[in-house]
Amino acid sequence: MEGTRNSWKCPLFGDLCDLKDNILSSYEDVMKFYEWTRHKLKHEREIKKEPTYKEIEAIVVPKLIEICVRSSIPTVEPKRVKIDAAARLLEERVLERATSQNILLSQINILALPTHGSHKCTLSCQCVVPLSIPTSVVIYEHSGSGPSLDCSPTLNPDLDTAPHSDSNHDLDSNFGPTLDFDFGLVLISIPVSTFDSVSVSVLVCSCACFVLLVCGQQRIVTIAQGQVRGHLARDIYTFHGIPYATAPTGNQKFKGPLPAPSWDGVFDAIDNIIICPQNSFIIGPLPYTENCLIVNVYVPDTNSTSKPVLVVVHGGAFAYGFGNSGIPYSLVDRDIIVVTFNYRVGVHGFLCLNTENVPGNAGLKDQITALRWIKNNIEAFGGNPHDITLSGYSAGAGAAELLMLSPAATDLFHKVILESGSALNTWAVNPDGLEYARKVAAQNGATNINNVEQLEEYYTRLSYPELVTLVGNDQLFSFLPCLENTSENDAVITTMPEDVLRSGNYTKLPLLTGYTDAEGLLYYNERETRMTEMNENFSSQLPPNFDFYSVLKEYEAIDLIKSFYFDEEVITENSIRNYTDYFTDSIFSYGIVESSRLHALNGAPTYLYEFSYVVSTDELRDTGLGANHCAQTYLIFTNVETGPNGTHTETDAVVQRRLLDMWSNFIKVREPMSPEQSNYWESLDAERMNYLVINTELEKRSFPIPERMRLWEEVMQEGDDSDAACAIHFHIGLLFLSCIILIR
Repeated sequence: MEGTRNSWKCPLFGDLCDLKDNILSSYEDVMKFYEWTRHKLKHEREIKKEPTYKEIEAIVVPKLIEICVRSSIPTVEPKRVKIDAAARLLEERVLERATSQNILLSQINILALPTHGSHKCTLSCQCVVPLSIPTSVVIYEHSGSGPSLDCSPTLNPDLDTAPHSDSNHDLDSNFGPTLDFDFGLVLISIPVSTFDSVSVSVLVCSCACFVLLVCGQQRIVTIAQGQVRGHLARDIYTFHGIPYATAPTGNQKFKGPLPAPSWDGVFDAIDNIIICPQNSFIIGPLPYTENCLIVNVYVPDTNSTSKPVLVVVHGGAFAYGFGNSGIPYSLVDRDIIVVTFNYRVGVHGFLCLNTENVPGNAGLKDQITALRWIKNNIEAFGGNPHDITLSGYSAGAGAAELLMLSPAATDLFHKVILESGSALNTWAVNPDGLEYARKVAAQNGATNINNVEQLEEYYTRLSYPELVTLVGNDQLFSFLPCLENTSENDAVITTMPEDVLRSGNYTKLPLLTGYTDAEGLLYYNERETRMTEMNENFSSQLPPNFDFYSVLKEYEAIDLIKSFYFDEEVITENSIRNYTDYFTDSIFSYGIVESSRLHALNGAPTYLYEFSYVVSTDELRDTGLGANHCAQTYLIFTNVETGPNGTHTETDAVVQRRLLDMWSNFIKVREPMSPEQSNYWESLDAERMNYLVINTELEKRSFPIPERMRLWEEVMQEGDDSDAACAIHFHIGLLFLSCIILIR
């Protein structure tokens, strides 16, 4: 019996949620399916009314039984087994489950209760917890008849003495959890036909689900909107789905966010699958909701106060994604509060018409509102409102830098971390959002697109399902941040980011920024199609908004690019490294390097890195091309597990620890390394362009990918007197580096 104890697993909804190993292991797992079910019902019925628990139960219970059939719990001797011995086994299982989640149970009883008036009985799990239970979490309430265990005298004559005359035990027609609010009593009853692995699994899963749901350790904080209840997951209190604003609707739906709601009583912060409207091509069957502006707060279970705060802006090409991608254990374990949030994406967040109702950049205005909410409320969670680091990855990095450069976000954060993205990437700002809106409308059959009033009417009358499919599955870099009308009071972008950086007219915050050495692997799986298009019409594979950003005529730029990367040859599978380098540089690294140079030139503490370590779990590892897009982000936020049951190597763990050391140091003390360290990472000098290569070892270098950067300077930069001195130093440095290479 002891040998089976540690091997018990209850697979949980693996086809619906991305749960590690498909194991029911935490309160988080329980809530994922509960919330998926709730959203699914709302989405399918296309109503705003919340489904009842009876309606939710109709999906939850059958699915629970279905997945528990696949449980690895060993089969108990059927039919003739002594029920009391098997009940002890169940008690062990539930206790093990509760203990692993820090749930204190003052009593556990697994009972076999005969059904009144028959020779059948119901197995029941009864857990007494030292707290009252909110009524809002009764989700496994179930009515209906079901198979039951034969409790005839030939099986166990002792059952005749059980107190079956009490009508409360007549559970054959109504089974589910029963609550006693004075003593925190949880009673879960499951009728079973044979005492086999299926019935054992269903019972234990049900007990564990419900106990985890209602009995976990909790923390209540008070914010301006009311009280909020968080729940303990491992050593982290999680607060999911707290509204920081209200999304406008109707013909106002493209405007900035409205004030957040307030509430009486306690808001149970458990809804971890709230997603803004977006194309299902990326998120699959997960439903979205228009009122999606929420934050998730992850708080260490420690006694310290004034903790540093990291706010993360999710990526997704400004077209998809949402704030909750899992609990960031690795960072929170370092006594850092992590906050993630949703913002409107795609056309919903970045339609730009420069009109009163569609001014543009609604998604960025959401981000600013979220940051303002965090600054005003984070102290209640134990955070320091004067020590906030804004971080972003991919498009989220572009957004974070845009906010750093915008007066609209002044004083809302104090340091910035950018991972695989920059405001100087050509996809970060569309200088003519109105023209793009016209183009998309025309492609979808709209007429009179040159009349802005009619164009606005066209977009505002579209439903959300129609809006999210406007550009089909080609979502990358579609609706983007844009230049806004300067007369708008809440405008975020009124000047192109490169012009702001060159002027130096912005708040110069400490910046940690960098790229991976093979960002272009983002397009690896599309290589066949893209290579064909590059051979037939190279301009189709130029970076977004290239005509605006390039200082050369398009044909001149194409000639330079093709000659440099491909030697004018036909682009084939043999060109895969150059193909990857081209997209690495054109889409990501050039903008990141140039942004860091200008920021350092303005006197701001800047730390530039190149991440080149290939994680063992990377599906493209065997290509030998380098570290994929946002590989550093993956290592920072994932839970690296090694050993016999782990999925990562010891080297993965070493590199992760190194990353976390540097990132957490920057978050806490504004520099990634202490000067006393032997391999001290110095801030960037714009003349020698010193940076750090992060791999299994750390290596300090100067002038990142110099020849490739020099090509993109020629394509993207005009001569600029204000920057001439730095440019001269940069090219002298390149010449010196070339001489060293020739001598060697």
